[in-house]
Amino acid sequence: MAGALGYALVQPAPQALAVFLALALGFAAPFTLLAWLPGLGRVLPRPGPWMATLKQVLAFPTLAAAAWLAWVLALQAGAGRSARCWARPWRWASLHGCMAAHSAGNCKARATGRCRHSPG
Repeated sequence: MAGALGYALVQPAPQALAVFLALALGFAAPFTLLAWLPGLGRVLPRPGPWMATLKQVLAFPTLAAAAWLAWVLALQAGAGRSARCWARPWRWASLHGCMAAHSAGNCKARATGRCRHSPG
């Protein structure tokens, strides 16, 4: 979506409006389908504890993307040595180690029933 918005911002008005229209239709289509065909709601996944797990799993790629973008910004801004230190592989290895430790601790907490995300 960011690429489409970037493209739209540098195009003449008719092309930009076409891009925004396509984005709007893409966002509205699932809701419109569910409104027209309520039976489709049966095929949607039910909420449950899996949602908390998915949220935690998806937080790590978001964190990694934020760290990478901060590194790119520091390189472009000319931060010098502090920016280059993010490029060292051991930094990324420590990030992955933190992710594994968090996941292991979360699994252990769920097994013992002491997880704060557990229902009840």
